[in-house]
Amino acid sequence: MASRDSAWYAATMTEPAYTELVDRAKRALKDADHFEAASLFHSAAVAAQQAGLANERAYALRHCAIAEIENANFEKALGDASEALGIYEASGGGGSLNAANTLRLVALAQEGVGEGDRSVENWQQARQIYEKHGIDEGVQECDAHLD
Repeated sequence: MASRDSAWYAATMTEPAYTELVDRAKRALKDADHFEAASLFHSAAVAAQQAGLANERAYALRHCAIAEIENANFEKALGDASEALGIYEASGGGGSLNAANTLRLVALAQEGVGEGDRSVENWQQARQIYEKHGIDEGVQECDAHLD
């Protein structure tokens, strides 16, 4: 019971910090300050981990990967997106739009590090999820990378 109480306390103390970091990171992304956005999303991922908030960590890592791709830091983006995908899959969200968006980021990062052949499976999986959810724009982007 003590560990559960500790986890609750950590979540209540850290979640406002996480929320503030994510809000600031989103503003930085909107302002095209991708270096600042990556740093803030990384800090949010750390805060989420400390609070035991797995889905929030995955969200922050996924968005950190977006900023890192914009920064052409493909190796970091690949690590962040891969970790986020693992969290989504472990929580049963492997067929979610979050998973599709993360598969897309993994594939883009793989292409960025010169692993285009490895990206094909991720594009295919993302395409299936986008198609299942009726996201035509996602299907079209996947098709463009698969052609």
